[in-house]
Amino acid sequence: MQSVECEDLNSKYCEGIWCKKFIDKVNYVIVGVCYRSQVADDHEISQLFDCINSACNMNHPILIMGDFNYPDINWLSLTADNKGNKFLKLILDCYLEQQVHLPTRSNNILDLVLTSEVAIKENIVFYLQIAIQTIMY
Repeated sequence: MQSVECEDLNSKYCEGIWCKKFIDKVNYVIVGVCYRSQVADDHEISQLFDCINSACNMNHPILIMGDFNYPDINWLSLTADNKGNKFLKLILDCYLEQQVHLPTRSNNILDLVLTSEVAIKENIVFYLQIAIQTIMY
């Protein structure tokens, strides 16, 4: 499978890298790996949000992974504090689903895997369970 850089997404001022991972000659999955520092300023956060929104508007399956540092988001009830609420709204507006259901640091789910397609979700959930069990034991 071939990968091609998403230059338009990678040109934003935020910590992330994006590519198109081709499944065949025409179809591809947009893959992003992102990091939101706890001290990121509003401009950097805005650029990160723009990347996620732009990737979602490309109308292809999406897989986004990363450390987003929103400890106050409750992924079961879909509630959050003010900062986390903006991120949560973005995720919901983009029809993404968060696939990590166990804490990744202390009692918080900070490291996320976001997906848009059922086919991606089925494979990701399996690999996440293996990875989390390996880390915990």
